[in-house]
Amino acid sequence: MDDGASSFCGMTQSSDDSFDWSMGSGPTPSEETGPDRAYDGSYYIFIEASSPRRSGDSAKYDTTVSHILLTTGFPSRIFVPNLDRSGDMCVEFRYNMYGFHIGTLRLITRNSFNDETTEWEMIGEQGNQWTEQRVTLTDVQRSDLIGFVGIRADEYSGDISLDNVRISSGSC
Repeated sequence: MDDGASSFCGMTQSSDDSFDWSMGSGPTPSEETGPDRAYDGSYYIFIEASSPRRSGDSAKYDTTVSHILLTTGFPSRIFVPNLDRSGDMCVEFRYNMYGFHIGTLRLITRNSFNDETTEWEMIGEQGNQWTEQRVTLTDVQRSDLIGFVGIRADEYSGDISLDNVRISSGSC
């Protein structure tokens, strides 16, 4: 992400949510879950699956053409400065989905009518490594949000982490 631990790289989280993404610099709090360190730089963001989280709790990261939202009835948001562009977009990121009980990570778009489309999805444990993903989004509008949703699985031993999120114009 960035080396500014309190800044979330300029993103700010909403105060009207059920739980937030956390910023990490070393291992996540639960043993045998999450990454040991950031992929790039010193910090990354993650959802912690252990208590007080419950099955189905989810976190979203939307970017107003870019922000991060977390839901169990109330969204949790982190907003990134508006990219102020439209057209095809390339979303590049690294993810880590490690632990015995991993839920789902989604890349979504949300239009001005609040309709969400899943553009990419990964379910379940993927090993203790940072995996690179590139997704081309077509015909993104200036008012669209691009985001990530992290959903907790049935048990506590599994964290979902993101690092090195980059959005650029054009296809990947």
